[in-house]
Amino acid sequence: MTLMATDARISDPLAAPAEWCATTGAAAGGCQSGALISGGLASEGRQSGGPAPVELAREGAAPVSADFEVPFTDDFLAVRGRAMADRRILLRRTGPANAPAVLVLGGISAGRAAAAHGDARGWWPEIVRPGGPVDTAACAVWTAEYFPLQPTGALDLAPADYARQFVKALKSLGVERLDAIIGASFGGMVALEIARLYPSFVGRLAVLCAAGKPSPMGRAWRRTQRRVLQLGIDAGREEDAVAIARELGVTTYRTAAEFNQRFQSSSELESYLLAQGERFAGRVSARRYLALSAAIDAHDLPAGAVRAPTHLIAVEEDQLVPVADVEALAAGIDAPTRLDVISSVYGHDGFLKETDKVGAILRRALNEEMSQ
Repeated sequence: MTLMATDARISDPLAAPAEWCATTGAAAGGCQSGALISGGLASEGRQSGGPAPVELAREGAAPVSADFEVPFTDDFLAVRGRAMADRRILLRRTGPANAPAVLVLGGISAGRAAAAHGDARGWWPEIVRPGGPVDTAACAVWTAEYFPLQPTGALDLAPADYARQFVKALKSLGVERLDAIIGASFGGMVALEIARLYPSFVGRLAVLCAAGKPSPMGRAWRRTQRRVLQLGIDAGREEDAVAIARELGVTTYRTAAEFNQRFQSSSELESYLLAQGERFAGRVSARRYLALSAAIDAHDLPAGAVRAPTHLIAVEEDQLVPVADVEALAAGIDAPTRLDVISSVYGHDGFLKETDKVGAILRRALNEEMSQ
């Protein structure tokens, strides 16, 4: 493998060398207009032969979007079907159907609404947009919902399960190859598993705030959250349990420095945490939270398992994913790899909040030629 980490620990991404990107599979232009199409739908006829889009967004300033529902594979349902009411994987394609295909995956609270869609802002609208770092005017940007949406019992899931189901769903929709996968937090774990399990299906990776395995401190925090969730289930107070577990989670995503600057009184802090917990509890069940949390801790990527060119982004202040763990991941990737370390008072949530820094790095990762 080739590790290109020299002088890559930067707080200003614009100070990094500008010559890095992958040349495998796609043209060096990546998602720029006129780039070689090596992903996306092979033809419109391939789409019409598969599951039909549920919705088409309006055209104009916003890119065209289509939602898809694809059945889980029979072998997956045979093992886990009794523990969830879900029977289909929910995906969205934003951008031209016959453009280079890019899969974007976020944290466990993210879903297929990465870009702004109708009146919904999306969870990464500054990054995934027309003309943005992930250009929905020139790429077919795929996103997905993390299952289970309707769990009925305990589920034993790992990032590899999501990798297999997402890839099989994309292939059923005519996607022959992904030019790139951009995965952040839990989505980074799934992206790494897709590259491990389907090496010929992936052109390159951009992985943010994720490592080859969870840190002991991160596992400890999540174990505590899961105990709260299980207690809530047993006591018939699931919504309260979700809210409390989410409040704890928020404190791990951010930093003491941010809280010191932001909250001048206990009432301000309490109001913020209460709002975060209640909002999350309004859309995520305790059993779903349990399954997704446990799936994070099931992640364990063997060294040398990834052979796709990879761009890693870490945050110096990230409590959940220490920089040293991302450096270890970089050392174990058997392909040209670059690591950029940014500084952010937002800690793990830096990939969401530091859109200028992250956007500049992603533009380079997607659109410039890699040199060794």
